[in-house]
Amino acid sequence: MPSAIFSLPRYETASEWSYPYLKETVDYFRAKGFIVYDENPEHAVKDILYNDLRVAEAPKVFLGCGHGNETTFTGQNDNVIFESCNYPKDVIKDVGIFLYSCLTAHDLGKDFIAKGARAYIGWLYYAYVGEPNTEYDSIQKVIRDAWKKLADGWSFGSVYNWMVSQYLSLADKYKETIPDLACIHAIMGKLSTCYGEKAYSVVRVPSVMLAIVIAMMLLLLLIVLVI
Repeated sequence: MPSAIFSLPRYETASEWSYPYLKETVDYFRAKGFIVYDENPEHAVKDILYNDLRVAEAPKVFLGCGHGNETTFTGQNDNVIFESCNYPKDVIKDVGIFLYSCLTAHDLGKDFIAKGARAYIGWLYYAYVGEPNTEYDSIQKVIRDAWKKLADGWSFGSVYNWMVSQYLSLADKYKETIPDLACIHAIMGKLSTCYGEKAYSVVRVPSVMLAIVIAMMLLLLLIVLVI
């Protein structure tokens, strides 16, 4: 079964605002048949997440929300989870990674790919979060829906392209009524990026041979029903 490993801290304003939206995706992944690890905010720490990433079945995706900079991604109470050139390669080998975090695309995201991660989505600038139940929560709603699309089997490249288009559409929507929100949406779209295998999907696709066998069985069943 595919696996989804979450890092969802909840300890200050930004994480309090984002957590309810991103927590929705946990149940969504579980309903799609994923083995889900560590949606508990207190488990958004290095030792627990490294263990989860090692034992999780492939294909697997790591979905993280937290503070970051060019070289670092953090979790609960600013616990450093990843730092460029300072983590075991086996932890992220063959993992798809999506970090809702500031600046990690500069160095850390590239380091993930160099060390064997399959794909990465993240930001070259600040990643914003909006106050819940206002127009501003449209920021994290896009992230929530992008994560769900990974559970639906969309590739990282397709999810990234969809996310950018959504942010730019929202920038256009709010440019006259809430200009500062429009600016944030434009930044979230234009200053995000995707590295690695853009065709990578965390949902297993049946092999060509299996697809042929299934098609033949359906054809035989149809013939029997007709006769």
